[in-house]
Amino acid sequence: MNHQHERAILINDSTETIRRQRLLEINAESGSRKALEARHGKVWDTKTLSEEFLVLGFMAPFISVERKCDGQKGSMEFQHSPRLYFKFILHDDKGANHNMMTNTRKFSLGSVVATPGALTELEKSGQTPLEFIERHSLGDWGDELCEEDRRLNDEALVDGSRLLSAYKLKTDVKIWVITEAADENGNRAATTILLPDEY
Repeated sequence: MNHQHERAILINDSTETIRRQRLLEINAESGSRKALEARHGKVWDTKTLSEEFLVLGFMAPFISVERKCDGQKGSMEFQHSPRLYFKFILHDDKGANHNMMTNTRKFSLGSVVATPGALTELEKSGQTPLEFIERHSLGDWGDELCEEDRRLNDEALVDGSRLLSAYKLKTDVKIWVITEAADENGNRAATTILLPDEY
């Protein structure tokens, strides 16, 4: 693969907007190990991370990991300086938090954005936006969606209409992920994570 092609993949990464936003937030408040532990619990430096985990994938500020002691997979966030890893989230059996680099999306996401309200609630729950973006893109419409809306989503994969997923955070707050209808060329412009009352 040549470098020009690699650059094109990065530019077209549909999660780039939301990842850059989260990266700015993390580095704006980056702090000492002690400060991170107070906010997020256990924190790892590069050495302790490599002792406990195998890194499966990397999309800053997120990494996908496998815990060496039991083979469980999960994800973490990290800050650049000092380089510390935190907020380990174990993947669940429903498909949440699978490594985005190894799964096949069912449709194009377009630009990925999130409302400030949704980001605030995700932070409170200790969950990441990518967990729900990935589930949505893989056709996991969430437990909070009725059968009729599920059927409409399945049809939208064929006819290009709008896609809606509804999930409940660990804090019992409901969030939506909406991907706009495809244009006449089959392109979907954007995917938004939002709270239902922000619609």
